[in-house]
Formats: sequence, structure tokens, C-alpha cells
Amino acid sequence: MDITKIAQQATEYFNQGEYDRAIALYEQCIQANPALRYNYWYLGLAWLLQGEESEAQAIWLSVMTETPEEMDNLIAELLEILTTKAKEFLDSRKLQLAEKIYGQIIEIDATQAAAYYNLGNALAQQGNFEQAIECWQQSIELQPDLVDAYKNQGNVLQKLENFPDAIANYLKVLELQPDYDTAYNLGLCFSQIGRFDDAIACFQTTIEINPDYTPAYSDLGNLFLQQNQLEQAIFFFSQAIQLNPNFAQSYCHWQDILSQQGKSNEIIHTNACLLKALYLPENGFKIYFYLGKLLTKTNNLPSAIALLQKAAELQKDSPEIYWQMGKAFAKMGDLETALANYQKAIKLEPIWDSIYLDLGISLAKKGDLLAAIKVYNQALEINPKNHETYFYLGCTLSNIGQLDEAIVNFYKTLELQPQCSQAYWNLGSILAQQNQPEKALACCQKVMKIKPDMAQSIYDLMINLSQQGWLDEKTQPFQQLLPVETPLNFYETTLNWAISQRLENTNYCPVYPQDAINLIPPQTLDENIHFSFRFGNKIQLPGSFVAIVPDGRYWLNQAQDKSAVITSDNQLLGDISPQFPVLSPGHPDNHPSKHSIFSLSKLPHLEKLNETVAILAGLLNDTYFHWMFDILPRIELLHRGNIEITKIEKFLVSSHLPFQKETLNLLGIPETKILETHKYPHIQATKLVVPSFPSTIAWMPKWVCDFLRTQFLQQPVIAKTEKIERLYISRKDTANRRIINEDEIIDLLKNFGFQSIVLESMPVVEQAALLTNAKVVIAPHGGGLTNIVFCHPGTKVIEIFSPNYVYPCYWLVSNLINLDYYYLLGENPEGFYIHKLLYPNARIEDIFVNPTELLNILHFAGLTS
Repeated sequence: MDITKIAQQATEYFNQGEYDRAIALYEQCIQANPALRYNYWYLGLAWLLQGEESEAQAIWLSVMTETPEEMDNLIAELLEILTTKAKEFLDSRKLQLAEKIYGQIIEIDATQAAAYYNLGNALAQQGNFEQAIECWQQSIELQPDLVDAYKNQGNVLQKLENFPDAIANYLKVLELQPDYDTAYNLGLCFSQIGRFDDAIACFQTTIEINPDYTPAYSDLGNLFLQQNQLEQAIFFFSQAIQLNPNFAQSYCHWQDILSQQGKSNEIIHTNACLLKALYLPENGFKIYFYLGKLLTKTNNLPSAIALLQKAAELQKDSPEIYWQMGKAFAKMGDLETALANYQKAIKLEPIWDSIYLDLGISLAKKGDLLAAIKVYNQALEINPKNHETYFYLGCTLSNIGQLDEAIVNFYKTLELQPQCSQAYWNLGSILAQQNQPEKALACCQKVMKIKPDMAQSIYDLMINLSQQGWLDEKTQPFQQLLPVETPLNFYETTLNWAISQRLENTNYCPVYPQDAINLIPPQTLDENIHFSFRFGNKIQLPGSFVAIVPDGRYWLNQAQDKSAVITSDNQLLGDISPQFPVLSPGHPDNHPSKHSIFSLSKLPHLEKLNETVAILAGLLNDTYFHWMFDILPRIELLHRGNIEITKIEKFLVSSHLPFQKETLNLLGIPETKILETHKYPHIQATKLVVPSFPSTIAWMPKWVCDFLRTQFLQQPVIAKTEKIERLYISRKDTANRRIINEDEIIDLLKNFGFQSIVLESMPVVEQAALLTNAKVVIAPHGGGLTNIVFCHPGTKVIEIFSPNYVYPCYWLVSNLINLDYYYLLGENPEGFYIHKLLYPNARIEDIFVNPTELLNILHFAGLTS
């Protein structure tokens, strides 16, 4: 073969990452022409990228001559090639390869400030923040005016909440080369440590540099609001909206559509009204009112009251303003003023029963119980179907000793709202006092079924009533209701427990060994990948197993975000007792010593089952993602752990949703053997069979993907499903994380062949069939993306996130089955603090997508041609 062609082929192999083949060809080239240095440089580089640093250095040294001048030229030539290649790898996010080369550059020439700087960038994007900061500091020592090193260091320190050091770096940037982004971040840092005057100055500087940067206006508004400078706060909030009205206009349009569909709610309506008022400030009182209403919800009461008072000055005949003001004063504890405002509201609008209810509650808190009773009765005359009014009337009648009347009202409450645990609670207390212990204990049982997390409160009530002689604690019904003690201590792992009990060969069955997810960084238009994706190139996952715990206990709290497996000697098994927040495998805060169960006083009453019970329940069992990746694979572990499913008498698992029923049926779990998690929050079984989670909650090994694909892609429906190559998964029928301007986004995507689908009502096997035929999937973050597990390798996935909540679970899935993963952040064009007013909980906030940015990422992913 021609030596030129061999060299070209070697370069192709090198660029493809096939370093073994490249090495062989470069060696051929060197044999054919020993004088051509280029081949030595790339031969050494190929060895370096294979991890053979010594071999690389030996090859490079073999070219070096003894003449100092020639040596300098050769080193410069080598460094130029290494620097070019390292930057290519860094820009294409081959971060480990870039890290290796920059490390070698520094070893050759430790005066290269740019190499330290870029090495810091490569390390930071892998989550190695301490090492990154060390590199940036070294680059600054070598080049004190390296602005970007200060800036990147400031960004990381700000993320780590080291605000003083972040401030020092940002100040240096502004000294060297002022820019609006740094001034803004500096303002955020000053805000975090309470230096509000400095923060205001920074945001004003931001606006001077970039008058169109709306977040700075929003933050200024927030700071003035905190200092009760309402006019200035509203001015800057209005400026933020008026400078960039797209979000406000889209939100109001979206709210109108939801209203027409009957899907709007009070929160969305209030948000839309505030945005509209800020955009059209001639209706000034509306700004004060709706902003005050939102601040009342977030308990910023002094500012809320000041705003509502201003609204009342401007609109004296609005009952809603006085009602809202009454709520704010009541929350603040100023009952006299609250009462005065409720009465003004009633005078203006005498047929709103909800105002009477709030008035009655405040009168009762003030101690004017007879007046409260009168007001509650007035409310019931207007609306005899309000269960809350009967409940509060019952409470007040109970407090003045009219127990028979109180009982009537609590029963009426339960007739209208059968799940009102507090009504059962109060009813049980009264019935005990009336010497009706069986009925009283029945009420306590109802409380425990509806709200088992009230175990400690139930215990305190029952003990108190028994001490007063109302309940006999020796009776069987009393004993059956008593909550139980929390664990005394913990075993860090289930294997530790098995070894300590000499059960490792009989009651502990390893199934899958430790594994790892090899990670490829996500693709994005942003200069740096989001902090939520910075886990390096690999993350280790623990192995999986099945354990049989004699007389073991299982507890799941009502919110399904805390769980525990407890041994017969009252010890927590740490590795199979997860809780939220979900942390990455090996995270120090995952240690069982930090489990929240140790902060509880009591656990709910224990249901003892003289049976073999398998635990399939996990966290958030009704969430499709957790169901598919955390719950169903535990059935596979039972099979792999040589557990005879037919011999298991009961399975503790949630099964009330359609996708749960469907999948359990397909996997052979009989409906007759199911114990529902909400009915059995705390059980003890003769044999508690506990398959571990596949690894750590929400972190899945590859075998889980293979298991799901095997189970759900073999169904007959696959062949009949319509083949749609480009899918947009809508969340319009869910309660959160919806795309606010979805109509606009769908219209844009239709131009490139996308079809919009809603998955919630589809059977799982149909969802699997639909996704297996897809070549491109775009969706906001949510359960529908769980189905990308059924896609073929190479399928492009574009996930859309709120900028304030980015969770990497679908990126992990994409890495496991080799999908081509991209992400796009939505925007808060109105600024962070206005958005936080609209959505205090970032995890569930709805998302505004910039159509231009979506078009850009479509082009970046090669989907616009």
C-alpha cells in the first residue's frame, strides 16, 4: 500500500478512537520514513490515549536531538499538536481524553497557563471540582489576568455555595474585564449572604451593561420587595415583563386554553392575572392584589399585607381584596385585624360561604366561640355541602362541651369527606369521653388507615384518654392499635446482617454483581454541560440480591418517600431501606446512620402476617419511572434468586393504577396475592422475602433495560402498532411540567415531521411498541420518557427541562442502551424570582420553551434537513 494512504488510514483510525489499529499503521509509516516526525507525535499520542504514558514519552523522546535549539523547536511542535488535539477533545466533550493530553502538556511544560485552565474545564465538567479549582488557581498564578479562569472558578464556587470565595473571583473579573453576566452572578452571591445593598449595586451594573437583561430587573424587584419598598419592587417586576413579554403572553394564552378545557386551577389563574397586570400596569390595584396573594401563599406576610392594603386603597369595593387581607393577617396572628377585614368582605359580598368559614375560624382562635358557631351556621345556610364548615363547627361545639352536637357535625363532615382523618380523630376523642370505647377505637383505626404517619399522635391521644379513664389500655382493641418502636440501630448492608446471624448461605442470595454505567456526556448547545450531568465517565453501581428475613418488618410512609426493612432484633437494613432525596450511589449522605426513621418516635401499628410475603414496594410506587425501573425488576430478581414465586403467599405492592395492573399481570403476579401498600404501611411476616433494588433507587444497571425490553417487546401488539419515526411526547394531560407554549412548539415540530402523542392513557405494551419504532423522541422531563428504554440504539432523544430542575435519569438510560441523547433547558425570561413566585416548587414547575433554541438544537442534532 502507498505510504501516503497508510498515513491517511492511520489518521482515520485515530480520529475514530481505534488506537490499536492507528498505532500499527503509524509504526509502518515510521519504518518506511523514519525522518517524518509527524508520525512519531501521533504514535505517542495514540499510546497516551490508550493509557500508556511511559510508552508515549519514550516514543517522543526518541525523536528529540541533543541540540538545545532543535530540542526547543521539537517540543514546540509536539506541544502544538497536543494542544490542538486536546482542544478538539474538550470541545467535543471527550473529557477524559482531553484531561490526559492536558496533563501531558503540563508535564512537558509546566508554564502553560492555558493548559492548566483547560484541564480545569475538563475536570469541572466531570464533577472533579476541587481538582478543577486547583488547576484554575495555577493558571492564574502563571497568568494573573486570565479572566475566564476567575469566572469559571466563581461559577463552581457559587454552585458549591461557597459565596465569599465566589465573590472574590467575580470581583476580580469585573476589575479586569467587566461583563453583565459576572455582575449578575455577583449580585446573586451578595443576595445569598444578605448584603442587599451590594447586590442592588451589582444588578444595577448589570442593567447598565445590558439594559435588556430581564433577570436583573426581576432580582432588583425581589430585593426591594424584601425591604418593603413596594413601588420600586413593582416597577422592576413590570420592567422585566415588559422588556420580554413573550412568557407572560404565552402563559395567559395557555391559561385561557386550560380554562376552556376545565383544566385550570386557582394557582394558574392567579399567576396569569399577575403577569397580565405587570404587562398592563394601568390596572395597578391588580398588581398589588395578585402579588400580595402569591406572597401570602409563600408566607412573606409583611410584604403581602402592605401590597393588599395598597390594593384596597385603589379598589375600595373589592370583597376579594379584604378577604385575602383577612387571610394574611390571620396567618400573621393578628386576629382582630383579620376579623375586621373578613367583616368588610362580607358586607360587600354576603353570599360567599368561604369568607364566613375563615371568619369563624379566626373567631374561634380568638376565643369567641359562640360568635364562631353563629358564623359557621351562616356559612352552612349559604352552602350546606361544605365539609370544612361542619368540621370546624364540630370542633367549636366540642370546645364548649356540646358533645352531641359536635358528633353530629363530625359525622356530617365524614359523610361529605370520608377521608377526613382529623374528623375521625376528634370524633374518637369525644366517643371515648361518652364511654363508647369500641366506637372510639374504631375511629382511631380509621385514622391509622387514612393517615398512618400519625402513629405518634394516635399513641399520645390513646394514652391520654386511658390515663383519664376513658379507654382501657388492657383491652385487645386498644393493644391492637398501639404503634411500635422505631429501630434501635442498623446494619449497613443486608450481607452484614446475614453474616452476623450465620445466614449468609441460606437467607442471602447474590444475583447480579457490582456493575458500572459508562457515561458519555450529554449533547447540548450550552458551553458547559449542566451540573446535574457531571459524574465523570463511569459510576459504580452496587450488586443485587435476594434476602429472606425471618420475622422481618417492612414500613413505608404515607408519602412513599421513606421506607425501611427491619430485622427481628429491631435493626434497620441500610441498603434496602431507601428514602428521598435520591442520591447517587456511594454518596456519603446515603449512609443508614442518617436515615430519617431514627428521628421518629413511633411507627404505625404492626400488621402481623403468618405468611411468606415478598416486598416489591419501593419509593413513589405510583410514578411510572420508578415503577418500571425500581419495582418490576425486583420480580426478575426473585426468579434469578431461585425463589419459587408460587410458594410466595403474598406480594406487598401497589396495583391500583392501570399500568400497574397490566404489568403485574404480564409478569405473573396474581391479583389474589397482592397486599396494597396503602392498606399495609407496616407489616411483619413469618418470612419476609426482600429482593434488593436493581442497584440504587433511580440508578439502573443494563440488565434492567434488557429485562424490560424482553418482557414488553415480545407482545403481539408490537406488529400492529402504527410506525411513527419522529415523536413528541406531550404532558398536556398531567398536572405539572407541561410546556406552557406547547401549541407553538408542536407547530414548529410539525414542520420537521414530528407527531404529538399523549401516553398516559395507553397500555404499556402499546407505549413500548410506539417507542421501539421511533427514530427521534422529544419530550419534557417526565414519566413518558421512561419508554425510551424500548428504543433502538442510535435513536435521538431530546429532553426538555425546566432551567430550575434538571434530573439525569433518562440520560442514564440513554447511556445504557446507546441512544443519542441531547437536552434543552427551558427559560425564565421574566427572571428567576418572578418565576419562583409563580412556582415555589421547582420540581413541578411548567416549562417555557424558546422556539429559536429548539430550532437550534434540532439543527445541532441534524434533524432540520
